[in-house]
Amino acid sequence: MGKITYSIEIDGAVEDVFEYMTEPEQIQRWVGGLVEMEALTNGGSQVGAKSRQVFLEHGRRIEVMEEVLVFEPNRRVKIKAVTDGFWLTAEYVLEAVNGGTRIDYEAETHLESWLMKLMGPLVHRSSRQKVVEDFGRLKGLVEGKVMTSAAE
Repeated sequence: MGKITYSIEIDGAVEDVFEYMTEPEQIQRWVGGLVEMEALTNGGSQVGAKSRQVFLEHGRRIEVMEEVLVFEPNRRVKIKAVTDGFWLTAEYVLEAVNGGTRIDYEAETHLESWLMKLMGPLVHRSSRQKVVEDFGRLKGLVEGKVMTSAAE
């Protein structure tokens, strides 16, 4: 099991940041490698909502099944994501600070296959780097400094 924590302050209202973090068309703008999102349940973002996401990483197509575990508008979201060889939980907590928004992120990864366990340290490092890059894109989008897609 690996744990990643990260915090960032964004110059934007909590409501605006939360929209970027929960609306599918916005998520695809800042989450790197995300090329498809499909809702598997009706009702939008809420506890129990499920979706299928497809990522392209290093030329490989990775399908992830995601479920919303906690959904508190403009405050907190926790999800569980499952794919071949591992699963993770990720929690995002938003707080209004200094006229902007602070996001505290925490993810726990559970490696299941022997190959994934062997590659654990590498997976952890690359996951941490992806978190930093993704949140950097989110900050740029909210603050109006970046207008390109994360999938490019």
